[in-house]
Amino acid sequence: MYEFCEGAGSMERSRYFGFSKDLYHFDHFLGGFQNEFPELLGNTGFEITALGESDQGEQAVDVVVRGSKANTEFEKKFTFCLTEREFGTKKGCLMTSRIVKH
Repeated sequence: MYEFCEGAGSMERSRYFGFSKDLYHFDHFLGGFQNEFPELLGNTGFEITALGESDQGEQAVDVVVRGSKANTEFEKKFTFCLTEREFGTKKGCLMTSRIVKH
């Protein structure tokens, strides 16, 4: 997920987790990801349910993630907001600017 994060490795603050956070160091990202999106770790499957545009003009992909925790099955909806990278080795690639958990 770090490799596809628009704010990864940047000195700018990122809204990837929904709040402003420094993602310059990998461990900052890793700690935030484990705390904010535990359902994405070890999930058992997913389904893309919609494609569209976010309220900020980015591409938006709605996803339902399936998994199990403590022998209980769950489904959780997320929206991945994507933006096109404007510079660097990934210029022109869609990168995740933020993830919204519903």
